[in-house]
Amino acid sequence: MSNGYRRHGLTGEAKRHTFDTLFQRQQGKCLLCGITGTGHQNLYIDHCHTTGAIRGLLCPSCNSNLGMVESTGVLHLPASEMHVISASVASWLNRYKGIILLYTQEGCES
Repeated sequence: MSNGYRRHGLTGEAKRHTFDTLFQRQQGKCLLCGITGTGHQNLYIDHCHTTGAIRGLLCPSCNSNLGMVESTGVLHLPASEMHVISASVASWLNRYKGIILLYTQEGCES
């Protein structure tokens, strides 16, 4: 279990309950791209690193790409500055930018 879960109070039964609740609410799909996950190995509990608020379940690709986008701050940069991220992350960001903007704003309100 990762450190992030412990830091935000999600261990054992609390983590399982949170995952199961989100899995049912999202109908087993990644909240960003909509790909269907098969359970704990294919979907991750995502949280805002500023507030600790749980945002939803993400597939490995969206989880990794969102982490890169948030850590570089590229989400709010003009297209001319996209060179700071890889082409695959830039392509993902272009495809889902609208939902990512909503997702990150709503999920990090304090």
